[in-house]
Amino acid sequence: MPRQIPTALMLEDEHGDHLRVSRRLKRNTVHLTVGHGGSGCHVDLTMEQARAVAEYLRVLAGEGEVAEVTAAPPTPVEDEAKALVFGDREDDYGHPRQSFTRIAALWSILLGDKLEDGEWIAPEDVARLMVAFKLARDVANPKRDNRVDGIGYLISLDRLETGR
Repeated sequence: MPRQIPTALMLEDEHGDHLRVSRRLKRNTVHLTVGHGGSGCHVDLTMEQARAVAEYLRVLAGEGEVAEVTAAPPTPVEDEAKALVFGDREDDYGHPRQSFTRIAALWSILLGDKLEDGEWIAPEDVARLMVAFKLARDVANPKRDNRVDGIGYLISLDRLETGR
C-alpha cells in the first residue's frame, strides 16, 4: 500500500514560532512559511530544492552525511515579486482588481470627510499609495522585502491598468 503523505505539516513551539510546510500540487512546489504569531516569511521551493533542504535537515539530525552543496544565486527581486503577485497573493486574495477595489472602498469610507463629495479612491490609487508606502519604509530601513513588495505593487498596478 502506498504511503499517505499529508498535504501540510504545521509545527509551533511554546513561544509562538511556527513552521508550515505544504505541497502546491498545481505548481509542483513545496511552500514553506516560517514565522511568529500571525506573521511569517513565505517561500516556494522546487521539488529539487525541497529534497536538498530535507537532506540538509537529515545531516543536522545526525542521520546523513554532508554532501557537496553549491549555493544557488539569489532570486532577483523582480522574479520574486512576480511569483508572489501571480502565485501566493493571487491564491490568497484573488486578482488585484478584487482586492484593491475592496481596499479602495474601505479607504474611501475612512477618508470620506477629506474627499470631495462623490469622490472615491480608485484601485489604481491603492497600488500607487502602497508603492509609496514601501518606498518610505525602504528609505527609513532598507530591506529587500520592501523592494520585492514595491515591485509587486507596480506589477499589480500594471495588471489593474491592462486587465491581465
